[in-house]
Amino acid sequence: MGADLTVGNLELNFCGEPYSGRPDFRAPEALALALKEKGFDLVQTANTYSIQNGISGLKSTIKYLNTVGIDHVGTYAAKDDKETNDGVLLKNVNGIAQCYFTEKDVVRHRLVQEIIKAYEKAAHPEK
Repeated sequence: MGADLTVGNLELNFCGEPYSGRPDFRAPEALALALKEKGFDLVQTANTYSIQNGISGLKSTIKYLNTVGIDHVGTYAAKDDKETNDGVLLKNVNGIAQCYFTEKDVVRHRLVQEIIKAYEKAAHPEK
């Protein structure tokens, strides 16, 4: 029996060879599918290495996560992607409304309002 939701911190890029550790942290694209097959549902990508390989590395990473069906928060391929729900990811896991975000996604003075708004939207999607 697996977890209802598995969340991780992705500190690498899926952006092609040469694959390496420090300082680029480039991983084979097949790892995205392996993470999904192992049960990862959501990763947070806002960290030191998210843009280590430039905008193209960031966009490629997001593309591979989207392709295998792993949700992500923290970095976005386009401004429109971030503006959806103000950067807050809404999930319903076994009837429990949840919201996920990174600190960089939500301005501190709006944090509580965003959490409440996201929770209400997830709990009552018909509104």
